[in-house]
Amino acid sequence: MHRHSWLVLLGVAVLGFFIAILADHDPSSLIFADSTSTFWTWGYNNHGQLGDGTITDKNTPTQEATGATSTASNWSAISAGDYYTVGLKSNGTLWAWGLNNHGQLGDGTTADKTWATQESTGATNWSAIATGGYHTVALKSDGTLWAWGHGRYGELGDGTTASKDVPTQESTGATNWTAIAAGGFHTVALKSDGTLWAWGNNEAGQLGDGSTTDKNTPIQPIHVSNEATSTASTASNWSSIAAGYYHTVALKSDGTLWAWGSNGKGSLGDGTTADKTWATQESTGATNWSAIVAGTAHTVALKSSGTQPTPTPIPTVSTWGLAALAAALLVMTAILLRRTSGHRPATTP
Repeated sequence: MHRHSWLVLLGVAVLGFFIAILADHDPSSLIFADSTSTFWTWGYNNHGQLGDGTITDKNTPTQEATGATSTASNWSAISAGDYYTVGLKSNGTLWAWGLNNHGQLGDGTTADKTWATQESTGATNWSAIATGGYHTVALKSDGTLWAWGHGRYGELGDGTTASKDVPTQESTGATNWTAIAAGGFHTVALKSDGTLWAWGNNEAGQLGDGSTTDKNTPIQPIHVSNEATSTASTASNWSSIAAGYYHTVALKSDGTLWAWGSNGKGSLGDGTTADKTWATQESTGATNWSAIVAGTAHTVALKSSGTQPTPTPIPTVSTWGLAALAAALLVMTAILLRRTSGHRPATTP
């Protein structure tokens, strides 16, 4: 057999080997190498909120200093409060630095820190974080909710109005919390059953319970379907939350957007500048809102673009497809062998 034929057969064999591997591989199980995430900050640093071991402002990205001696590369989530910073690592630990006058760093002290400092319990199952003005809220992987820092308005949800310098569980002890948001002095959270709960400062109605009375335990916001008769109800189809300093924004699973609380600058989007003490739908009544964030006194949201094109499926090789491909390769090989067997190299004159 001519040497070109052997090359053809070798190529077919190698190709068949890789095709067989692809056919046996589950296309839904894609594995990627772990990536590292370093933590960088810049800007105002009067309380050490940049975490670089100094209180010197920086105008270029500066890496945090874990333990004031080294940097880390396993950060997974970040949040910034007023003059302090909180971060989660991929090992489930929680760290904070910067202003600590109300114990918002959770390290058992009220002393500012200029480098990443672990919260006092050393837990390794933290899963989500949110920072308010001077209080911190976090979820654990077991569905429990914890808070610490400023507590004067009940924003820690532990049934008191005392500040705490260590993680403190909210008063109900629920284990089905799924999402959190922290406003200036209030806290908002979702449960897995689609209900929305809020607590803390309520001076502008940001808790949405129809009053302006602060609450130190979780309560549900209401809808007022008839203002004349004050007919109220709660909902269980909330899907996303955001908190401004004195207002709250939320999405429902039907794509509608609702807000309540301070509205002096029109931050609720309902066509007025009157504060609302209950959940109020934004003025357009759109049903394709998909994401929300809240600033101090303004709101930003995304809409979905409507019907999305059907994505082109990634080609996979099934069993029958492999058989067909193998048959085609055999035919090609036979043709190549027939052609190369009759070929004679040109003789040198």
